[in-house]
Amino acid sequence: MNPALLFLVRRSFANGLRSRLLRLRKPRYLVPTVVGVAYFVLLFGNWGGDGGRAVAGPLEADTALALEWIVAGSTLLLAASAWFLPSRGAPLAFLEAEVALLFPAPVTRKDLVRYKLLDMQKYLLFSAVFIALLAGFRVGPLRGLFVLLGGWLVTNVLTLHGIGAKFTRQSLLDHGASGFRRQALPLALLAAYAGFVIRCAPAFPALDFAGRPGEQVLDWLRALGESPAGTALLPLRLLARPLLAPDLPAFLLGAAGVAAMLVPLYLWVVRSDVAFEEAAAAQAETLARRIEAARKGRFTVAEEGKPARRNPWRLAPHGPPEIAFAWKSVTEILRSFSPRLLVFLVVAIFVALPVAMSAAEGGGTPGKVAAAVSLVLLVGAAFLVLGGPSFLGANLRQDLERVEVLKALPLTGPRLVRCSVAGTVLPVAAIQALLVVAGALLFPPTPKGEVNAAWRLAGAFSLVALLPAFTALSACVEAGGALFFPAWVRPGQPQVQGGMEGMGYGIVTGLGKMLAFGLGGAVPAGLGGAVAAAGIHFGGDLYAPASVMAGSLLAAAILLVEAWAICFVLGRRFERLDPAEEGMIA
Repeated sequence: MNPALLFLVRRSFANGLRSRLLRLRKPRYLVPTVVGVAYFVLLFGNWGGDGGRAVAGPLEADTALALEWIVAGSTLLLAASAWFLPSRGAPLAFLEAEVALLFPAPVTRKDLVRYKLLDMQKYLLFSAVFIALLAGFRVGPLRGLFVLLGGWLVTNVLTLHGIGAKFTRQSLLDHGASGFRRQALPLALLAAYAGFVIRCAPAFPALDFAGRPGEQVLDWLRALGESPAGTALLPLRLLARPLLAPDLPAFLLGAAGVAAMLVPLYLWVVRSDVAFEEAAAAQAETLARRIEAARKGRFTVAEEGKPARRNPWRLAPHGPPEIAFAWKSVTEILRSFSPRLLVFLVVAIFVALPVAMSAAEGGGTPGKVAAAVSLVLLVGAAFLVLGGPSFLGANLRQDLERVEVLKALPLTGPRLVRCSVAGTVLPVAAIQALLVVAGALLFPPTPKGEVNAAWRLAGAFSLVALLPAFTALSACVEAGGALFFPAWVRPGQPQVQGGMEGMGYGIVTGLGKMLAFGLGGAVPAGLGGAVAAAGIHFGGDLYAPASVMAGSLLAAAILLVEAWAICFVLGRRFERLDPAEEGMIA
């Protein structure tokens, strides 16, 4: 490889690591890092006093067999998706600076490919180190090292295969029929391989859920491993063996097998004759815009030459400013989500709804599945209370990037903050309502009929009322951080992202929200609970659901009043805010 490119990789990695360490001198980065490390150690640390030695022995045969096939199946799906569901963009992603400096430089195309493969190792190694740390707390340092090296080898195999698949597909597009003839042999071999595996695999058993379906699946996996299809899938099974190795000889044997797979994949990628420079240059511009947008809290950006997705609702020239802020937030959400994904989610919900409800009537295992799906939907709606104001739509922290425009709007500070919070909460509340209604409909009936239609309605109504109210408090906390601590939050400037710093920053923000929920929710919960208890006491079981609905409605109303009061305080702070003095503008 070109010595100059080797020097560039080495110095880029060293300078990046040095800059991340030096910025820890600032409390804005030091505090989240310390919190993130403490959370990681407390959550994943082995505090049983055995230092991981008690669980560092070999895995049970059944467990190792199941894990081996799980890794093999996951790898097969990822490898197949690289061919049948390819991602858009250039096969190799270059930054704008790399395009400007390296593409005109006197280096060969193979050197550029080698440089990018080597530069990727810092990302692949970081992921492997993170997973190894998680495993090291539980299985001991030696097995943790096996996970580190094995995970690094496996991610390299998947990465090289993905790049090679993209190169092959681009070659087919670039060369037309001649390119197809050149790639016909590997494509034919791939199709023949898939057909052989499907033809020779033993039939999957009809699971007896009343017995022990797990043992049936394990027996089928043993039969699959002994069949010709299992022999054909041996390369995929080898990927799991370094991760599951009980001792050093087993690890070296498994790692040698995975390393042998890397050689043809590397040669495949390096010897490809695909002209990727033009696509890489175009993607570098889009990538630069996305990086800049992500640093400012926006996670989407319009692609060059692609018209921006329009909001289906037209904004009237006159009306309440709250509607305008909500319209802006909905526009941000529509730009973030693909219409195909939205259609898929809606169709999946409405197709699965009658199937799961009819299956739940039996009260058996299908009913448990429906209950699990319902719980997942409800938990997702609850998580939007914490994450919705941050990741969906637009919030005040993002809008403060244009603080001069906000200062010039004909709105008082409290009204402006209320508009921003309302614009953040309304689209999140709509998504929460959809998840809650779907979860309530999917929840199966209990054997004794405790959960009837009245209680379904009461539960759904209570959550639809309470979750947006708590989301408003969550949005107020984020707005307060941007207004009272602009030097920490830095509106419109790069945020703490990734690694322990990003984890710690999220924890600090989450703790602030939980504190606000505890302080602000005590009185509403008490009064709402008192109303519900009184209605149940005096009205009996007949009026119990209605009493719960009344109590939740009262609690939600009090929470919204508290959010309104917080917006008033934040608005006064906004009016006193001097953007130049706070360093928000030059």
